[in-house]
Amino acid sequence: MTNELTQLFEIWERIKGLDESMIEKENFVETWERLCLQIQIQLILAKDEKTRYLNAIAVLSDQIYEYYRKRRRLTFFLRFFLDKLGDLLKEREIPEKYRRSELKITVVSSANSVVTQLIKSQIQGGLFEALRSALKDISLNSEPSLHIIDFLRSLADWLKRKKVISAEYLIDYLVLVDFNHPAFLEYMFDIYESPQLAVADSEGLIQIERNLRTKQLHLEMLRLRSTSSLLNGLESVATKLLVLLATQLSWICNRSKNEFGGNCNPNWSNSNQSDSKGEPIARKILSKWPADKSDLIELVYGLYIYMRSRGSHITIAALVKWCEDAFGVNLARYSHRFAEIKMRKSTRPSKFLDAMVNEFLNYVEQGNAFEPDLNR
Repeated sequence: MTNELTQLFEIWERIKGLDESMIEKENFVETWERLCLQIQIQLILAKDEKTRYLNAIAVLSDQIYEYYRKRRRLTFFLRFFLDKLGDLLKEREIPEKYRRSELKITVVSSANSVVTQLIKSQIQGGLFEALRSALKDISLNSEPSLHIIDFLRSLADWLKRKKVISAEYLIDYLVLVDFNHPAFLEYMFDIYESPQLAVADSEGLIQIERNLRTKQLHLEMLRLRSTSSLLNGLESVATKLLVLLATQLSWICNRSKNEFGGNCNPNWSNSNQSDSKGEPIARKILSKWPADKSDLIELVYGLYIYMRSRGSHITIAALVKWCEDAFGVNLARYSHRFAEIKMRKSTRPSKFLDAMVNEFLNYVEQGNAFEPDLNR
């Protein structure tokens, strides 16, 4: 393959100063296509050296692209040469300059198509401005990728099919597909924040809490159906909004306790739960966590890995929140511990889950797991 790559570099050096007629006369196009085909076949067989060869091809592609970008000459032939090299570089994770520029152009076009469909769908006001700002930022600043292009095209097609839609219906769809751009998230925060929390009386807090819990359930249902995200590496819109709702509900709980003399979770917040006598059931801490917090963090991490492997969409944040409520602990700095666990697992195998399973089996099979502890 080294010989073919050398020939490609030599051909490029020869044609840089030639006009179109000379390039066509010397059959450079046919030779270029033949060499690229030979390299493509050899790349299939290459193993350890494949990355090195792809990097060399990317260097040649970038040289041609820079020549093309500065001079804008020999458009047909230069595009042909670049397209053939691009076919060889499809498996390379980092796009070469030419492919990146093509992706960038396509991202801009796809974003403009979404804006056009939003206008046709009669989406106006703050939602339209937030989405237009997000799409502009994606066009100018995001790293172009096929994933973003597919996402925007799918969104534009969905808007085109639906024609005129309500803002609420569009918001639900954007949360479902996780349009997790900060501009849209900021707009959603404004909707989901309850400004009357600080001044509402007890009756007002009851109504606010009911509204928040309705939104909470709706978001949980949307998150369960979500399958992808616009921007990889960022938390989903649903997850962020659920954290916001949980924060507000916690504040209501504390205010009810401190100002109105009620429990942290008063009866009216559990009006849909009752025992056999019809009396409301108040939620409470299951039991105080009996060991070090680091052990609980290990348990949460193991449970998270297990649930994700079973296809669950649960997040670590949701599990941590549940543990805080269930065991009455504060895991505010849990994130750095999870990072430590993840780093530790990447360098050596972890026996945590195996040890936990063995301890449980020993307790069940050898101990009196199903008999009451009379020493309590």
